[in-house]
Amino acid sequence: MHKSDILELFPTPVYTTMIPVGLSSVIPFLDSQDMNTKSDETNYGKRSKDSYILNKPECAALSSFILECTQDYSDNTLLYNYQSYKLSQSWVSQKEPGQQHTMHSHPNSLISGVFYYGASEEIGRASCRERVS
Repeated sequence: MHKSDILELFPTPVYTTMIPVGLSSVIPFLDSQDMNTKSDETNYGKRSKDSYILNKPECAALSSFILECTQDYSDNTLLYNYQSYKLSQSWVSQKEPGQQHTMHSHPNSLISGVFYYGASEEIGRASCRERVS
């Protein structure tokens, strides 16, 4: 069981946890991804060309950790009765101060998550929340 917190910011609880220090070794791989540039790069930032980053062998340990956390959130917070989960799309998004993610939905997902990493005192922070339709 991972040490986690439940934040009651939304009608659906948000699960947050820190990644184990050993998993930080994947960050150089994430940082090395080829990025698409968008016409609205000034406001949006960049997104990796690869939309299945967590399926790469270099991300196997991180993917496993994320799926463990997803199962924990599902079983103990949402009280769902699913035996396992799988990752669908995953990508790297680079944002500079003042840039923001565009509004979007995940219509084919039960649970969506974000893994934050970067120039911070925290190595990485993962959060999941139930998909809101």
